[in-house]
Amino acid sequence: MKKNLLFFYTNPYSGHRLAADAVRTAFRESYNSEIETFSIDAFTHGFPFLAPLIAKTYLKIIKNLPTVWNFLWDNQEVEQTTRPFRELLSALTITKLQDLFNQYQPSALVCTHALPCNILAWGKRKKLFDLPLVAIITDFAVHPYWFDELVDLYIVPTEEIKEAMTSKEIFTSDGKRKYSIKEKKIKVCGIPINPRFSAKKDKCKAKENFHLNPDIPVVLVMGGTNGLGIEKVVSSLYNNLEAQILVVTGMNKKIYQEMKYSFPENGRIRIFEYTRRIPEMMDCADLLITKPGGLTSAEALAKGLPMVIFNPLPGQEERNSDYLVSYGVAKRADKEEQFLKILKYLLNHPPILQRMSSCAQRLSSPEAAVKTARIIYESI
Repeated sequence: MKKNLLFFYTNPYSGHRLAADAVRTAFRESYNSEIETFSIDAFTHGFPFLAPLIAKTYLKIIKNLPTVWNFLWDNQEVEQTTRPFRELLSALTITKLQDLFNQYQPSALVCTHALPCNILAWGKRKKLFDLPLVAIITDFAVHPYWFDELVDLYIVPTEEIKEAMTSKEIFTSDGKRKYSIKEKKIKVCGIPINPRFSAKKDKCKAKENFHLNPDIPVVLVMGGTNGLGIEKVVSSLYNNLEAQILVVTGMNKKIYQEMKYSFPENGRIRIFEYTRRIPEMMDCADLLITKPGGLTSAEALAKGLPMVIFNPLPGQEERNSDYLVSYGVAKRADKEEQFLKILKYLLNHPPILQRMSSCAQRLSSPEAAVKTARIIYESI
């Protein structure tokens, strides 16, 4: 009889969902006769009417009050202070998640987001169930909301995160003693990405597939799921740079319509909504301008694509940016004049772009999903 695994994420268009899907694909390809996987948007499932409001509130905070988000994101005192609220949220949600256990009879639970991981760890603590709980971290930094002594296995992207988790101490749920995560619970695999990003295609052929001139540089611009902050970036590129521009606005239909109106496609620029053609776009791009989300960054690394990071948000984007810049695979720009100067310099110095590309490939973990699936399989 097949074993069932339940994957939990939040937001169907997020990197957390993509990471879950990548690992599920690896299970299908390697363990299809033994394992069946299912994925759940935990917050929407638990609070179908509240989830959209929470998502809008989150976007408003990171857009209008980024320093507040930074304070909340990596602060052990805030983590402790908010525990009563998070425990109430867990108590309100756990019954609906338990209904899924009755439906699927899972052998293990896998989380790619800290929120469902918190809720499920709370359920284990209250002895409502006793199932292996796996946490997959999808950024190049870890915040204290991931930490829980009842998580059985952590899959992390880097040795640096493993070291941070084994050395950092936080309070247990009762607030009476401190602990750090045991080294044997942590496995370093990289960030799981779709296998389509593992195969790198010839750049000239890739450009041809998009009807692009192979002799003119191609810049790919991505602003994450919500296309945040890309309007000014694209305008600067269009008016000041001799390059072909591919723009992905994600799920933000408003920005998509505005940009389609502002930049009629004329061979120099093409605007896309949410698309599954990102691997092909990365193949034909010479440079990626992006917000440094964990999944987008991991995908670009696998493609050996140099990055210019624009104005990263405090919190996970700031930490991801620091990591990528420190390893020489990305440059960071916070102001328009700095941004254009960096772009022109890189595009006029191909050897530097090639060196960044080589660094990216060395830092990448294209087999992370396969490794993650194997480790989970061996642990259940």
